Amino acid sequence: MYLYNYIGKNVKVETNDGKVFEGRAIGVDDDDDNESGYYSLNIKTDKENGIVYDLNENEIESIEVIE
Repeated sequence: MYLYNYIGKNVKVETNDGKVFEGRAIGVDDDDDNESGYYSLNIKTDKENGIVYDLNENEIESIEVIE
């Protein structure tokens, strides 16, 4: 899955363990920048508190672009 396609879009991400994250995809870290060795998608879920989740590609079950 090519995570760069989602930057700047509102997304709903479901992880392999069933957790769901909704927010704006604000960036991607490449595999060289992550200790895990995987690309990761940065999702800002809360505008007021600035909470950003960094989800590794191998943990992502699905990504849906939402309005």
